[in-house]
Amino acid sequence: MMHVNALPTNLDLPEIRRMYPMEGLRPLTTRLLVVEDEPQSARIVSRVLEISGYRCVVAADALEAREHLRKEEFSLVVCDVALPGESGLDLARFIMQQNPEAAVIMISGLDDPKLINIALEIGTYGYVLKPLRPQQLLITIASALRQRALDIENRFRQGELEQVIANRSAKLLETRDELDREHQILQRAYAERDQLLAAIPSILIAVDADGRITRWNRAAAQVFGVEDSSMIGQPLREADLAWDAGKLLHDIASALQNAEITRLKDVPFRRPDGKEGVLCLNVAPFCQGQGFLLSGSEVTQ
Repeated sequence: MMHVNALPTNLDLPEIRRMYPMEGLRPLTTRLLVVEDEPQSARIVSRVLEISGYRCVVAADALEAREHLRKEEFSLVVCDVALPGESGLDLARFIMQQNPEAAVIMISGLDDPKLINIALEIGTYGYVLKPLRPQQLLITIASALRQRALDIENRFRQGELEQVIANRSAKLLETRDELDREHQILQRAYAERDQLLAAIPSILIAVDADGRITRWNRAAAQVFGVEDSSMIGQPLREADLAWDAGKLLHDIASALQNAEITRLKDVPFRRPDGKEGVLCLNVAPFCQGQGFLLSGSEVTQ
């Protein structure tokens, strides 16, 4: 491959093709926009790019470039820094805002580090100095197109990821709302159950697997003269109730051992008014040893 100092200005296409042979030319599908106000330079640049497999459109200034960009899509824009009217850097900013999928490289005869830094900071993919060297220009373009493809793929993947996150967030919100609705339904069911249990005229005393009282209904409070607030959470064995606790607990243990509902007849107790009374109680074990339920009523004659 021969080394070339700068783009020739007096060669036709056959000569350029002979001087700069290109192997494996890509199909003419990658469209480039060349924005160059010097006609001869623009013509030579576009020819070199076309024989390298690119399709080129030339614009002489930013206004003409904007018109092309409005009508067509380009993979890459080769833009001169010094343009009549709107500068090349301003045009590059416009392209990256309005056509973010188009890569931009700048060409300039100004070897100014500050200018180069500005061009790179605003997001251009390269800065090529004049006089242009064909291979340097082609390598910069190829590199910019590869980086552009990676950036587009990354944006696409980022978009997919954001969509996945959005979908999952929406699903989580939907699940949370459903759980809230189910919780409200369950709370209403608990409230209705408590109202029903409170209205039952029979004594209901629920005891958990640890022997602690978990339910003490209104009938139990009336029979024993003790409110549920004083009984809930208390061990039944230690409950200060006016009944024969030793015998009662023995009978309850026997019922639990048999794992069947057992009736306890004639359970003596003392009523709140001090008079003796008799209870008839049923012991109903819960499943899997989770406690038991005492239910019944006063049967004093």
